[in-house]
Amino acid sequence: MQSRVVELEKLRAEIWKLAMLAEDETTLVQTLLDRAGPVLDCENISFMPCDETLEKIVVELQWRADGQEVGLGESVPKWIPRRFAGRPYAQVSVDQAPRWLRPILSVFAKKYGTQSVLIIPYGDPHSPDGYIAVNNFTTAKVYSTEEIDLFTELAKIIHLRSTQLRSQAALQASEGRYRQIFETNQAMKMVVNPADGRIVEANQAAVRFYGYDYAILTQMRVADLDASSETALRQEMERARTEKQLLFNAQHRLASGELRDVEIYSGPVQTAQGEFLYSIIHDVTERRRTEQALRNSEERLALTVKGAELGTWDWNIQTGEVVFNERWAEMLGYTLAEIEPNITSWEKLMHPDEQAAVSAALTDHLQGRTPIYQIEQRLRAKSGEWKWVLDTGKVFEWDEQGRPLRATGTHQDITERKRLEQQLVQQERITVVGQLAAGIAHDFNNILTSILGYSELMLQSPQTPAAMRPRLQKISASSRRAAQLVRQLLDFSRKSLRRPKLFALDGFLQETINFLEHTIPENIWLTTNIAPGSYLIEADRTQLQQAITNLVINARDTMPAGGNLALDLARVEIDNPVPCSICDKPIRGEWFRLIVKDNGGGIPAEVLPHIFEPFFTTKAVGEGTGLGLSQVHGIINQHGGHITVKSQVGQGTIFAIYLPRAAEQPVEIEEVQHPSIILTGRGETILLVEDEATVAEAGKEMLEHLNYRVITVNNGREALTVFRKHHAEIALVLSDMVMPDMSGAALFAALKMEEPDLKMVIMSGYPLGENGTGLLEQGIVAWFEKPMSFEQLSQIVGQALAN
Repeated sequence: MQSRVVELEKLRAEIWKLAMLAEDETTLVQTLLDRAGPVLDCENISFMPCDETLEKIVVELQWRADGQEVGLGESVPKWIPRRFAGRPYAQVSVDQAPRWLRPILSVFAKKYGTQSVLIIPYGDPHSPDGYIAVNNFTTAKVYSTEEIDLFTELAKIIHLRSTQLRSQAALQASEGRYRQIFETNQAMKMVVNPADGRIVEANQAAVRFYGYDYAILTQMRVADLDASSETALRQEMERARTEKQLLFNAQHRLASGELRDVEIYSGPVQTAQGEFLYSIIHDVTERRRTEQALRNSEERLALTVKGAELGTWDWNIQTGEVVFNERWAEMLGYTLAEIEPNITSWEKLMHPDEQAAVSAALTDHLQGRTPIYQIEQRLRAKSGEWKWVLDTGKVFEWDEQGRPLRATGTHQDITERKRLEQQLVQQERITVVGQLAAGIAHDFNNILTSILGYSELMLQSPQTPAAMRPRLQKISASSRRAAQLVRQLLDFSRKSLRRPKLFALDGFLQETINFLEHTIPENIWLTTNIAPGSYLIEADRTQLQQAITNLVINARDTMPAGGNLALDLARVEIDNPVPCSICDKPIRGEWFRLIVKDNGGGIPAEVLPHIFEPFFTTKAVGEGTGLGLSQVHGIINQHGGHITVKSQVGQGTIFAIYLPRAAEQPVEIEEVQHPSIILTGRGETILLVEDEATVAEAGKEMLEHLNYRVITVNNGREALTVFRKHHAEIALVLSDMVMPDMSGAALFAALKMEEPDLKMVIMSGYPLGENGTGLLEQGIVAWFEKPMSFEQLSQIVGQALAN
């Protein structure tokens, strides 16, 4: 076996040499067939080039072991051998031939005794220039792989050398034409002596490229141009001479000193002067730079993908195979080994609610209706949670019919972005509702002022029948409850008046719990834990008590069958920030933390984002207003605090309130004390400025009942006119704050210019907060919020006139 391999290798070398020595195509083919036939142990080798004109293949030359010609000049239809197109060879016996080949082989078998045939195409495999047919007549012969390889190489050599000889023959037809072609060809060409590397010939393209005169260039050696070492050059020239390697990459130095990247195709040629290397040189400097730029771009892209933490996928649409990168799996908590590389694995991870949308978007792109495929979707992570990803891709390969074959794309984890978007939408919704609530509160307070004022006027009147008084008292009480509901709205919208005081939060919490204990049924176990330490806080006691009360009542209502309710107070220092459940800002640093924890039914995940919205409630009709938690939200926000919520259905809920520690003494805001007596006037004149007619009428009657003379106007500009006319008799101006055209504050400023010693009281259905403090500093005697009771009005006006 080994000797056979050696014999075949010797034959391979010999036919290469013979091919290079042949001077015409016929001699080439016949010489090679004659030399290869005996060694390859066959009975006939036929050379059959394609005749394009006759659309058939003709047996043009052949070798036969016994010297007899077989079928010389005969032809076979071109379609028969072309059934082998694209295959390196076809080896068949007559009795085992395919049905389409059997008829023609049967003819040859009957005519010449053909038993088997080996058909090898040469030239373009898909449209061969011709075929080598190896025939056996005595027995059907099966050739070894090595022998078939040699037959294949024989066909290749014949094709290459034939092509070369035809070219040479055409060139040799006219030496002038040959020289013209050689010199005007844009490809650089050289003839080099492999013994010493000397350049013996060069065309003008080479002269121009290297920048040397022809006479100088043809006296130089390759080593004078090539940046490689002489040892490396000698080895390369030897490989070219022995045809072990025909293509080389190098850097050549030009006369200018510039280094250029070149590709060199070099092979041995025999001439009368001896053996030389015929070399064709291509300048590939720009191509190399482009390739390097592409590599750099690919590296940058890889770094960008890595830096952006993008998962990538490459989908074979026909097979369903998908190649994922590590980040694709990692963002879902998997290793790459845990993800099957196919489209089914991907589909199993999709959220059921989005599969139809994903499929539609993908179909639109695959059918060419969209330039790219892009959709936001959820995928299930290994932990069971849903991760939001931005899925982007594009088809980049199609078949001849335009059907998509491959697509590639990326996955970007946008879970955090979606959470922030949802948080932003929630905040915007709360802000809008808060603004609406504040506006409603203003209108409600005006309405309640009339209702409360008239009901209390009737209660003050001795002419009111005794039977009506209980009903009037109910109207008055209901009005006050409505006013409290309005305050809840204002707490939510962060528009209510804060009256901060410095006090100990631990003692205050205990007092609040003692107050709330009677509201907790016996089947709920209430516990309190207050960690040791100082709890000095600056806060509005009433608001803070309301917030705690709302949380405790909410917790109580989630445990109708009983349970555990715990309140824990502690000083905390947060190093690892936790996000606020409302504003999403990180909570860090020093805080007082109050935890209200229950083991009730818990809050469903889909409900949790809405619990702080006003009027949102899951309780039955009549069991809640939906303002409890929104009021907590507003109060804690006004105090510069934060809230976190954790809840699980069936296990309960934990609310944690974070309140800032006191830093300095609070600024006192003048409080209006509710009087226990009614102060009456002595006939003083009061200018009442109110744009709401019903409020103005109620206020006028209440003031007149208190023994005041009242002048009413419905806007600021009219008030200015009246004041200028009656300023000597007007003892006090009582004005609404929010009015069209001119506000109460603007009216005060204008009146102060008329009368520096002016006494003025501001009333408003909308809390003034810091604006109220500013007005007091500017000289306003007092201000109060609507709705005002009869007693409150008498006390404020009486004190203002007395001062």
